[in-house]
Amino acid sequence: MTQYSKFIQKQRKIYREIGSIVCPALYNERVYFNNYGFNHLFRKNGNIRPIDDIHRRLNILQEAVYIIQTSPTISEYRISHRKNIPAHFWAIQGKVDNQNIKVILRKIDKGKLHFFSVYS
Repeated sequence: MTQYSKFIQKQRKIYREIGSIVCPALYNERVYFNNYGFNHLFRKNGNIRPIDDIHRRLNILQEAVYIIQTSPTISEYRISHRKNIPAHFWAIQGKVDNQNIKVILRKIDKGKLHFFSVYS
């Protein structure tokens, strides 16, 4: 097993252990860390992201958790429709160790609010 594979396995374990957390910016609604979000860290529109982008996103995952738990406001909101099913997207921003980080949360139709992405 390569060093990179070990890193991915470790990050997947950390991600799964998060489970769900409360988001004060969205009226204390629970944010679930499910496969949608983890897979989106690796792919965008079905295409695999560059390795350095994947690595960077995985490395700031804990900061994303912190921002979701502590940020009092939403910085952006949008809604899109695919096959007449609404998908709601919220962005929460924060600064950790002088690094600006944006976290994207998503809810498909009336499903659960879930982590979707993080980037800096």
